[in-house]
Amino acid sequence: MLYDLDFIWRDSKYKMKFYKESSGDYLVIFENVHHMDDFEGRAAAIGNEKSSCCTTMISRKYLEKECKSVKKKDVPKEWLYQLIGE
Repeated sequence: MLYDLDFIWRDSKYKMKFYKESSGDYLVIFENVHHMDDFEGRAAAIGNEKSSCCTTMISRKYLEKECKSVKKKDVPKEWLYQLIGE
């Protein structure tokens, strides 16, 4: 189930966690919004194309194999804007 992201971003109970993919792209998951081992989040639909960010489901397996957890402050501003509007 996909949620209204404006609501999620304003509501502090939805914890965001940022990752850097092996391709160099960034993504964000909402740890409190999940189904089984899939998290709702935002990522680029087209590799290395920041403007193609969209809401999607991201599996725990993908995060473990292809991504590295990063702090929000380490995500480039262009990516933050596309991922969460900041």
